[in-house]
Amino acid sequence: MTPAAILASWQHAYPGVAPVGFLCRRALPQRWVRTHSLAEAKRYPDSPQELVQALARYNATAAHVLGEDRDSLLFVARFGEETRLRDDEAAQLRALRPVHVLGHGRDDDAIQVFAAPVRWRSGAFDALLAGIAEEGTGSTLFFDPAGGGAFAPYDGGADHFLASPEQAAQMKARFAAWLSPRPDGL
Repeated sequence: MTPAAILASWQHAYPGVAPVGFLCRRALPQRWVRTHSLAEAKRYPDSPQELVQALARYNATAAHVLGEDRDSLLFVARFGEETRLRDDEAAQLRALRPVHVLGHGRDDDAIQVFAAPVRWRSGAFDALLAGIAEEGTGSTLFFDPAGGGAFAPYDGGADHFLASPEQAAQMKARFAAWLSPRPDGL
């Protein structure tokens, strides 16, 4: 899949916004749902049991948004002007061989977006998700081009973007115990 084809499938579902979680959250609040990966909005797991809980929540919500065993796209965003991933990026990420697909912003606000086609399966990306949960590996977003859902995990939870506000409301009802009690959803 070429960089142009990757971007075209994203732009079809999310016109005018880059595949970066915080940018999507700002642009699409009516299609956004945030879940926390640990109880009481705890940010980082302190034990193996908490990491298991975080991974279970990531996988459950991602499967809800992306489906199971589905062709997806993985987007990774990095701040700066560099259009190559660093050599010290997570080994699992480097193994996927993401390509540069988009530069967004300029100068101090520049963001470079890389992408790779993947097949989403619960548990298949646990090493990457653990790195996100424990270290804040960086802006990562999985996207299902067929269904239009996107899953953007971060250290402390995940932002989810659904194809419609109705689907977002259904997700909020299903995962109510994992949502923020704050009025703004953060």
